[in-house]
Amino acid sequence: MERNAFSYRRSTAMICFSLIVMFLASTGYALQVSFLVGDVKLMRKKQTMKLTERTPIKSGDTIITGTRALVTFSYKDGSRVEVREKSRIMVGNESVNDSEFVSVVSGVVKGKFQKITKGDTRRVYTPTTVCAIRGTEFSIAVSDGGNSRVALDEGKLEVRNPYGRVNIDEGDNTTVRVSDRPESDTEDVSLDIWQDGENRSFQKDPQGQGDKYSDYMGKFQENSGKTSQKIQGYKRNFSSNKRGGKESLERATQELDEVEENLEDDMYLNNAANSAVDGIANNFKDSRGDLYNSFQRIKSDSDRISSQQQRNYQALAAVREAYRKAYEEIVKRHHGEVDRMKDMLKKQRESQMR
Repeated sequence: MERNAFSYRRSTAMICFSLIVMFLASTGYALQVSFLVGDVKLMRKKQTMKLTERTPIKSGDTIITGTRALVTFSYKDGSRVEVREKSRIMVGNESVNDSEFVSVVSGVVKGKFQKITKGDTRRVYTPTTVCAIRGTEFSIAVSDGGNSRVALDEGKLEVRNPYGRVNIDEGDNTTVRVSDRPESDTEDVSLDIWQDGENRSFQKDPQGQGDKYSDYMGKFQENSGKTSQKIQGYKRNFSSNKRGGKESLERATQELDEVEENLEDDMYLNNAANSAVDGIANNFKDSRGDLYNSFQRIKSDSDRISSQQQRNYQALAAVREAYRKAYEEIVKRHHGEVDRMKDMLKKQRESQMR
């Protein structure tokens, strides 16, 4: 009898364990390696390892493809990102909750994304662009200096950065250089040829690109200050918004959603630019000490701005939580009043029937 009881408990435990494993497998990392050829490295917390098809991809990972290498990542909905040779991408952002968006730091990447459901978002970043995806097939090239070109093969795409935004249609392209606004064009040039030309221009005047990065960091600094002021404003206005009731809280929450999206965009862009600048500085470390020091200063500015962005992100999360709780209290109180009214009407009907 005891043996049967023990066997039953052990079987139950094994079933529970299996269910947990199945659950973890079904809700694991959204991005999975689906194809790989050649030398592909993964960098995670300053540790470098060889990427295989079984390697789990985590937020904060950097993927680097060697010569004649290629790796394809797939999402659960069938969307995929193909990373070509001599490219570098980053997955997610360690400072952003549940982040999985891809940032192209250098090289060429091709993406094909399924149509997303209403209310869902999916974005691809470079050092200079945010590509807001609706169900799209496109390619992105990033030059050695961090400039970007997006070629849209199918669908529609919104390309934006802190300087502006543009909607591009099938067959259109946009080139977005550091500290410039995106603009649509129909110039028919391959990404490889564009990239070669941009790389030559960068080698001729790397300090000019450094000056543009300095302006870019200034824009992030400006945005960070404005975001901080907005968050403080929502903190000050919390009591009045709460007194304004459900509609006032809903309106404030929608505005906070927009603040959060813009802040996340800046965090991703700054993170990608930081990685690009770090690569540029290291390339000049042994040959041009003046350029190395110049780009190192830019990276230090980027690091400082990143810390400010993280503080804003944490402060924004606290404000959003306060608004969420206030909204839930109002909804709960409303439901309680409705239930009391129902009970009152029910008792009245019962007394009339007697």
